[in-house]
Amino acid sequence: MIDFCIITVTYNSSAYMQYFIDSINKTAEKQAFHLFISDNNSNDFGEIKSICKEATNITLIESNNNYGFCKGNNIAVQEAIKLNPKYILFINPDLFLTTA
Repeated sequence: MIDFCIITVTYNSSAYMQYFIDSINKTAEKQAFHLFISDNNSNDFGEIKSICKEATNITLIESNNNYGFCKGNNIAVQEAIKLNPKYILFINPDLFLTTA
């Protein structure tokens, strides 16, 4: 069972992506989670794809248009609810999680 899903919407955010993913993995190490990255037609999607290629708990959603923040989240949440998580967390890719 998935404890929570994390949704982030990106647009040319590859510079933050490795730090973002590392902070989630470190902070949520004992939780079952899945990360959905909804990309808004970024120029750097290939870099994001490369960063995420090894992860089994990340779903990349590539859009052919820049739909903006709201629709990007709505696209990802439609996929996240299929996993029936207890919680869904919406965060920006330039946010880095830490433990208290």
